[in-house]
Amino acid sequence: MKQRIFKNADRDAVLAAVLRESFAPRFDALQKKMADQLKQAVAAHHPVFMRLIADKETRPYVRATHEGTFVIKDHGGAVRPVYGLRATIEAAKQWKSECGVNISDRETLIPVDLDFKVTDQATIDEYKAAWADYEAAYQTLRNAVNAYKTHEAFAADFPQFAKYLPQPEPKAVENMPTVIVGDVLAELAKRGVPPAAVTGGAA
Repeated sequence: MKQRIFKNADRDAVLAAVLRESFAPRFDALQKKMADQLKQAVAAHHPVFMRLIADKETRPYVRATHEGTFVIKDHGGAVRPVYGLRATIEAAKQWKSECGVNISDRETLIPVDLDFKVTDQATIDEYKAAWADYEAAYQTLRNAVNAYKTHEAFAADFPQFAKYLPQPEPKAVENMPTVIVGDVLAELAKRGVPPAAVTGGAA
């Protein structure tokens, strides 16, 4: 059986798929926690704003936005990794687009000039832990995939990751003419193909 070469693009695909499946739920949960904290902060500290946007007559006059990008106290912008790329929390602090995507809330209506920071220590610790795990998992998995030259060898040692390997594209098969078996045999019989069985013995 011909073995498939483990190309760099294949390695990147495995990394992206494994890391996305493993870490997307964690960063999604963090996004929700931060969004809930934002809603609570607006409701607690801006009651007049909440009352005005709830009134359809005053709502058009309120300066409000859905653009809520999260900032973490004493840390910087909250960012999730671009799954499959090497990224660190230090780079994420700077909102570097090549390695991270801003964690934000595009649903909650907030004052335009709102200065909201995530200050809940449990959320901050969870965020840092998610990034630490991502960095370590990325490097471990990258070293692993780089050590293999074929899909088959990698799948044999890591069967739990085999499903993430890119599947070969099926080769296109040209449409062949439909064969009417009866017609073919009848035509061939008229031409003596195959030859009729000889019956009887020699004279």
